[in-house]
Amino acid sequence: MSIFNQQNDSSQYYSGSSSSGSDDGEVNLREYLRVVAKNKWLIIATTAILTGVAALYAKTATPIYEATSTLLIEGEKKNAVSIEDLYGIDKTSSDYFQTQYEILKSRELAEKIVENLELITHEEFNGKDQPSAVENMLAGLGISSDQQVGPTEGEVRFSQMDDRTQRLVAAETFLRRLSIAPVRKTKLVKISFESTDPVFAAKAANAVGEAYIENYLESKAEMTETATTWMSGRLSGLKVSLEASEKKLQQYKEDNQLVDFGGGVTRFNEQELSNFSGKLIDAQRELAEKQSLYDEIKRLRKSAPELLENMPSVQRSSIVQTYKVERAKVERELDELSNKYGDRHPKMIDARSRLSVIQRNLDLEIRRIISSIEKDAELARANVNVLKRSVASGKAEIQNIGRKSFELDQLQREVDNNRNLYDTFFSRIRETDEAGSLNSTNAHISDQAVPPFFASKPKKALVVALAFLAGLIGSLAFAFLREYMDDSVRGAEDIEEKLGLPLLGIIPQLKYGKGLFGKATDLPLSPQAIDDQRGTFSESIRTIRTSVTLNSGDVPDKVIMITSSVPNEGKTTLSINLAYSMSQVEKVLLIDADMRRPSVHKTLGLPADAVGLANLIEKTAKAQDCIMKGVIGNLDVMTAGGVPSNPLELISSKRFAYLLEQLRKHYDRVIIDCAPVQAVSDSLVLSQSADSVLYVVRSVVTPMPLAQRGVARMKQVGAKIKGIVVTQVDIEKLQSYG
Repeated sequence: MSIFNQQNDSSQYYSGSSSSGSDDGEVNLREYLRVVAKNKWLIIATTAILTGVAALYAKTATPIYEATSTLLIEGEKKNAVSIEDLYGIDKTSSDYFQTQYEILKSRELAEKIVENLELITHEEFNGKDQPSAVENMLAGLGISSDQQVGPTEGEVRFSQMDDRTQRLVAAETFLRRLSIAPVRKTKLVKISFESTDPVFAAKAANAVGEAYIENYLESKAEMTETATTWMSGRLSGLKVSLEASEKKLQQYKEDNQLVDFGGGVTRFNEQELSNFSGKLIDAQRELAEKQSLYDEIKRLRKSAPELLENMPSVQRSSIVQTYKVERAKVERELDELSNKYGDRHPKMIDARSRLSVIQRNLDLEIRRIISSIEKDAELARANVNVLKRSVASGKAEIQNIGRKSFELDQLQREVDNNRNLYDTFFSRIRETDEAGSLNSTNAHISDQAVPPFFASKPKKALVVALAFLAGLIGSLAFAFLREYMDDSVRGAEDIEEKLGLPLLGIIPQLKYGKGLFGKATDLPLSPQAIDDQRGTFSESIRTIRTSVTLNSGDVPDKVIMITSSVPNEGKTTLSINLAYSMSQVEKVLLIDADMRRPSVHKTLGLPADAVGLANLIEKTAKAQDCIMKGVIGNLDVMTAGGVPSNPLELISSKRFAYLLEQLRKHYDRVIIDCAPVQAVSDSLVLSQSADSVLYVVRSVVTPMPLAQRGVARMKQVGAKIKGIVVTQVDIEKLQSYG
């Protein structure tokens, strides 16, 4: 296989592999398989690690047993009188049941269970095996571990805690293993408890329901006793308050001679005040606008009266516009007559007279408009003052009427509240005595918990399966996300579809060393410095040369400009090597037109102080001194010369255009290395003088949006872009991807 064929094989990556869908819009399965193959080791390793960790956990984890009992919480009112009725508790609402669920999970109930089951001596609840967890638990409860706990060989001594703290630790541990789950659309509650001992799990689940029922009965008895004592003392005080409020209401009516308000007048005045307030806001806004215009007129009168006629209010007058048009017409007529006749000529005198009349009429119209503006401002100010007085008067009237109405309503509400409260207490106090003798509960255990036969945790098969799926899906998602986020140039279809330009060729990346881990060489590269033993690099340059020369048509492209989006994309390397390749069959001149960051002279080992393009345009050197003959083989080179302060002006000059015309006569090809498009505007100007433009894009590194913006800028100025050259293509890595 020839070197040319090897290059084509390595270019298969740039033949459409980046397409994500077929022409008819269907999903391209081959593209998905390519992404999976590219990241196969990442996917396999991630999935294997997560699955292995999950399998190890499932094998070594302590089995946990879960027992469940069922509690029925009644919502119906089974008794004629209940303590819930006395306190207004609605046992049929969803809030009531939600409250009971929270009571089942409360720490107070858990402490009672700890005491009933003597859990402070139980090894699962005394915290000896988990000293750090106990310290965190105490910190969450606001208890200092330094006062309650003492370390002994890395463990927390549970015996050093007082009784209250021991119960708290045991209760918190108990609650962490307890779960309350209401059965939807029923009055049943599932009480589940987890433990390493299946017998104890069932015992604890049953103990929760029993403790809840016991707690309810105790609370009911306490509430009944408290309610009886409190309501008896309050009833006499409420009677005194009711009588006092009734006397106060009657006295206020007599003092103010009030019979019945009804609120009609107050409502009407409030609406009227609202209307006046709205009008006042509009009037103040109108006054601000007119006052601002009036202030501007006063300022112009003092500083520049002649600018009054340019004010927008004056300009909108059709009469002013007519006078200004007539004035301009007469002024033009005066200019024409002054060139033909003297100042005393009758036509000149007549024209000046007409101009004076027009100017006088214009001034009169402007004064009329200004006077109108001043009157509008005065009227607006007067309107604002009237509305302010109306608003102030309305407020005073409403306050006077509303004050009495408000005080009357307040006194009436006080009487109504006292009467309702007295009646409620009077009726409830008799019911409380009857409720105290009742001993009914609101719940009972409908299904006792039994010790389970099988552990509920861990679900070994499920844990391993979920870990496998999580690793597989996560690694696949990461692989496709990384592929999606990669917006660099990756394929010929990518270039032709998104840039709208053909791919002329690729330039492989040269490395020191072998394999995928070889070190890339620095750019730019000259033909003399390239270690191209396989000939891949030189063959790629010849391929690009063939594409450029065969696509030129009947008239060859003599001046070829090479540019890129940003620096360090390989445009100088392409310029030097393409020029050298063409010089083997044609007479070629290489020009370094990147006068801001010239690099051709460094790459070819030429003197830094050599005269070049800038000196030739500025006429500080002759052409024969600026062109270096046979720098590499038959290649002639013109460096950038001294770095000028105005490179864009030099490239835009007629001198540069004339220089290119002369070079066309003496050379078959002129290769110009130009500055990047996105950095400066030099390449946009230079492209107007070039027969064709080669646009360089760096493989993988250059983002596609950046290349699109650069190409768009070139197309906007009408540049003749022949095609795209992709540089620094890692052939070995592409081959490893298949």
